[in-house]
Order: sequence, then structure tokens, then C-alpha cells
Amino acid sequence: MSKITRQVASTDHGTVLPPDSSALVVDGDGSLSLLLAEYADDADVPIMVQLLAAVALRSDDDEWVAETLAILDESHHALT
Repeated sequence: MSKITRQVASTDHGTVLPPDSSALVVDGDGSLSLLLAEYADDADVPIMVQLLAAVALRSDDDEWVAETLAILDESHHALT
């Protein structure tokens, strides 16, 4: 399982991602932005970057979002 860390580098112009990083960003209005590192045409895209892209693609599917949030809620209740 991946370790989730919080890294912040902010300026008055926004937040800076480390080199070769990708991110799924939720804007203040709730819209999503997918920020992808540049990969060579023949490079393997890391699995977690593929996951971010899949989430971004499915984010317009209200039923999928509801099901995914239900799983998150169930996981949270299992831990408490």
C-alpha cells in the first residue's frame, strides 16, 4: 500500500509540485484538475498515476462517485 504524505510548497502564484510528480487537484469550486508529469512516449506510466487518471475520468459519473464515497465511509467506520 502506498504511503500518503502531505508536501506543501506554496508561493503567491500557487502550489508547486515536485519534479516528475502528478496530482489530482480539487479546486475551490469543486472541479477537478489532473496535473500530469511529462513521460517519454515509450515510458511506463506509474500505476498510481494511472489510478489518478481513472478517478478523474470517472468523476463525472455520479453513481460511481456515490459508491466510492460509500466505500470510504464504510472503511472509516470500520476503523473507529
